[in-house]
Amino acid sequence: TLIVTHRERFAQTLQEGIGRAKAFGCGLLLVRRED
Repeated sequence: TLIVTHRERFAQTLQEGIGRAKAFGCGLLLVRRED
C-alpha cells in the first residue's frame, strides 16, 4: 500500500518517471486505486 504525503511531488514523479533509464522505456509507474 502506498500513502502519498506530497501530492505535487508524486504527480511530478508519476509524469516524469524515475531512474536513469527513462529514455529506454524504464522508470514508468503503474498506479491504480485500491478497491
